[in-house]
Amino acid sequence: MSTRNLWRCFLLAVTLGAGARLCAAAPLSIGTFTPGSPVTCPTGFFSGMSCYSATVSDCVDYLGHTLPAYDLIYGITAQPASPKGVIVLHDGSGGQYPYNLPNGTNDFASDYYAAGYQVVQMVWTTGKWQPTRIVGEYDLKGTACRPATVFNYLWTTYYLPMYKGPGGPGYCMQSGSGGGATIAYYLAQYNGGNYVDKVLLHAGPEYVDLQKGCAVPNYGPVTGCPNGGGVYPCAQGASSWTYGPQYYSGEISWCAGGGADNGSNAACNNTHGINTWPNETAWKDMSIIDGLSDSSFVYSNTNISGYLCTNTDINGKGNLNPSSEQGWLYYSQFPQGSLHALVVHTATCWASKGSNTPDPEGVVYATVIDGSSVYSGPKTCQNTGFTTGYSAMCNDMVNDCVARH
Repeated sequence: MSTRNLWRCFLLAVTLGAGARLCAAAPLSIGTFTPGSPVTCPTGFFSGMSCYSATVSDCVDYLGHTLPAYDLIYGITAQPASPKGVIVLHDGSGGQYPYNLPNGTNDFASDYYAAGYQVVQMVWTTGKWQPTRIVGEYDLKGTACRPATVFNYLWTTYYLPMYKGPGGPGYCMQSGSGGGATIAYYLAQYNGGNYVDKVLLHAGPEYVDLQKGCAVPNYGPVTGCPNGGGVYPCAQGASSWTYGPQYYSGEISWCAGGGADNGSNAACNNTHGINTWPNETAWKDMSIIDGLSDSSFVYSNTNISGYLCTNTDINGKGNLNPSSEQGWLYYSQFPQGSLHALVVHTATCWASKGSNTPDPEGVVYATVIDGSSVYSGPKTCQNTGFTTGYSAMCNDMVNDCVARH
């Protein structure tokens, strides 16, 4: 353990007791998955899915407190005759809705299923996955145990029976923004890097470095793909862009702590000049990149694709959503050789198809990917004419979801 981690653990031992979870060796423990009953699929799930209720329990926060049990519903398609793998879709933000397009259509699930994959969607029915639901306690890394527990159950229950070794069916995952953090936490803190073959993340993940996102004064601007396209980890044609990684005032206080913005008091990137230093160690310790021994960023059998929006300065009002900048902090964490493959793509993102309103997370409606308005790669998805962004993401997944473990 590094000197920095030893010092942090000493401070935690003094304040929290010697058994503080943050001093533990990687990986963190997942919770308990309890299957429920078949249920009617909620609105927004891909038609033809079978849906089931379930409960996740026994997750633990940084104080060693057991988090309240959380309920969810997941849907899964029938297994194709010759399955190419399992693709898990977790929605952005708090995961309370099934992952589909912003207009509610299930093009991704439809195309992945048509391409031969068993597809999973899920929703959290207790509430957003991020809060501990223990008054006064905030721990995004601890609450990420909830989705990590589900991901492990899906791997064991649906994927392992079709596993045939490297080159066969793959276990793959897709999400964006705050939902993308569930996958990033799973890889880094819950041993997911030993299981997942392909990850596709767009506009994120979030919560990569909460300290840099919350600090006052602000950390300063981040330049994504600073060496231009074609230089690792950025795709050929990718563009450089510069914006700050900070959250807007009060944006994540509800899940990361630091006080709500009541007009005069909000610690996380507040506009009122409050000193943030009392919260900064806690923010760093619950980040995906935490500098602690419970994290790993070497997944030699995992491919990751990141899609980041370069037009995130909405209408000249400043960086109102740092998803892509936090995402760049994540991808720049991986030195060449730490993953089987990592490619970061840049996008010109819009709020809807045909829109001229920039959207900091609208990769699916992007008109330009890596400097091109025409998707020219291998085409497997049926909806390749939808948008350049959708075509790039969908074909990326179906052409790269293969077992490497």
